[in-house]
Amino acid sequence: MQYESNFLRIPNQAVEALAKVNLSKSEIKILWVILRETYGNNRKYDIIPLSTFIKKTGLKKSAISKARRKLILRGIIKAVKDCYGHYLIYEFNEDFTKWRPLDKERA
Repeated sequence: MQYESNFLRIPNQAVEALAKVNLSKSEIKILWVILRETYGNNRKYDIIPLSTFIKKTGLKKSAISKARRKLILRGIIKAVKDCYGHYLIYEFNEDFTKWRPLDKERA
């Protein structure tokens, strides 16, 4: 099978780093959306509205918020808020040395 378009190129190092971390099902879903919307469109970062996460994961807003917060706290993704305090721009953090375990108190 040849892939000429509509595919997702993920660096091998990223796949190997992700294979070593324990993520919840919700975190995995959120991460896949971010990877699809960024790497899948040949971008390092992208604007991803909440409605996109809801549509592509089937998760409720509260589950999305919790999973997103954990991914940010762990340093696996970076996110920038808009002027209203809502996360809007997302980026997968390729600097795996900055990833950190999640403290149980923050979970």
